[in-house]
Amino acid sequence: WLLLAAGSALLAFGNFFSDDVRIATSVLSWVTLIVLNVFMARAGLSQGKPWLVNLAIAFIALNLFTRYFDIFSSMLNQGVMFLVSGAVILGLGWYLERKRRALLGMIRRGGDA
Repeated sequence: WLLLAAGSALLAFGNFFSDDVRIATSVLSWVTLIVLNVFMARAGLSQGKPWLVNLAIAFIALNLFTRYFDIFSSMLNQGVMFLVSGAVILGLGWYLERKRRALLGMIRRGGDA
């Protein structure tokens, strides 16, 4: 976990370089954070700790939310795209909540992940 967290933090330093390096390290940082959060959720499932699953899903949602504004904030003058992307992010939120409830139900039932 610490290696993944440190890796994403180091990749964030790429923002101080040229645009190409900045974009590449930013994408790698996003992917690393998502992988870290998936590992957090899997660890919470295997250890039977609902708070860890909740924390992992919250960080996944936060990462998606920040990427949403990062990518689509430059498209504010294109209102239809902003509305469509908003519907997509609401759909992702709905899916994440359903998945979180299913995972916590598995913990309560004592089943394997």
